Amino acid sequence: MRRTVAVVCAVLLSGFVLQGCGAKQEEIADTSWQVVGVYTTPNYPATVPDAVAGAVAVNFGATTISGFTGCAPLQGTVSFTQAGKPANSVDGDALHVEKVSYRQVDEEQCTGHIRFVHDAIVRFFEHHDFAVSRPTGGELLLTVSGSELYDDAPALRLVH
Repeated sequence: MRRTVAVVCAVLLSGFVLQGCGAKQEEIADTSWQVVGVYTTPNYPATVPDAVAGAVAVNFGATTISGFTGCAPLQGTVSFTQAGKPANSVDGDALHVEKVSYRQVDEEQCTGHIRFVHDAIVRFFEHHDFAVSRPTGGELLLTVSGSELYDDAPALRLVH
């Protein structure tokens, strides 16, 4: 019986964070998250271009968001919930972005793929409500709420 439980926990921990086996979920707040994927539609599953890799980032606080879109800094306020009730960023399975604002974009510098990423991030956060998942350790996936049942759901993939 002990061996079976150990094997089950080892298998599940290799792909998922499982609280029942003693593993703790990662803190989202106070961690710098690099945006590595901006998924707008099935036709445009975009990775962040090399020209801005490492610079496109989102940072969460307990109630704040800040970062850089590749073209402009962003900042705003957020809240985390779990099963519809207030939660911290460790336990939260949903994120609400109350508001987010961006600095003015330099139109001459923000062009091409970098502009695509910037515009996609701006449009993404206009949705305000997101499902939070942690596919692997060090990875965070924000998916527009209500659309997580579809393969083509708008999402941001972040790593730290």
